[in-house]
Amino acid sequence: KEYIDENQLVLNQDEEYLHSSVEVSTIRPNRLTPNEILCARQVCLRELQMWSIVHEIFIYLCFLSLLSIIVYSNHDENVSFQVQHLRKTFHYR
Repeated sequence: KEYIDENQLVLNQDEEYLHSSVEVSTIRPNRLTPNEILCARQVCLRELQMWSIVHEIFIYLCFLSLLSIIVYSNHDENVSFQVQHLRKTFHYR
């Protein structure tokens, strides 16, 4: 199906644009064609896949941030003294 933009029509001097005479029913909505339904279904499936990927990435980021908080919160500031003591203890002359 071809869609025409009414604002950007290129007509010759001897041509005239006539509006389509298709009447729109005010009682019943227009039904989608099978091709339009298939296209809408594919778009919906792509959106669902995209949101599942975004959700998974968000879960991984939360996990990594929680892991980094746990790992770096238990950091001992006197570790250099412990290393020096162990080196002196196990150093044989």
